Amino acid sequence: MGSLQSLIGPHRLDALGAWAITGILIGGVGRFAAGGHFDWAVLTALLVAIAVTVPFATRDLETTVPAELLGLVAVPVLIRAVGGFPQVTPFLVIAGVALLLAVVLDACTSLTMTPRFATVFVVIVTMASRASGRSVSMRPTRYWGPRFSMDRQS
Repeated sequence: MGSLQSLIGPHRLDALGAWAITGILIGGVGRFAAGGHFDWAVLTALLVAIAVTVPFATRDLETTVPAELLGLVAVPVLIRAVGGFPQVTPFLVIAGVALLLAVVLDACTSLTMTPRFATVFVVIVTMASRASGRSVSMRPTRYWGPRFSMDRQS
């Protein structure tokens, strides 16, 4: 069985790409916050926090999450920043957060995940977070009626 730890390593070119994508995500945090989309600002800030965890934990700016993985996770954020696919992008971003979290937990802690467990972890986290988000958004409807529903295009 392989380990997710092999994804993390000191690679200068990969680190440059990862830091560029992290900078773009930081800009996305500002864009979402300025536009009043605080849920997306927090979600994007969470992505940035996970992305910078590895370099700070290893105290080496060249040891980062792979730029390809970070780029894959950043695509739904960028699509949402331009206003596209509001029904689909939350699922993709949450799955990306779970994937990054699995890689960082495996690489930076004593926790080891097999690829099969990491896959199940990502699926379960994605489903649970969206279900809890939907549950929270329906609370006002239950107490104050459908006029106060927070069920909007997030």
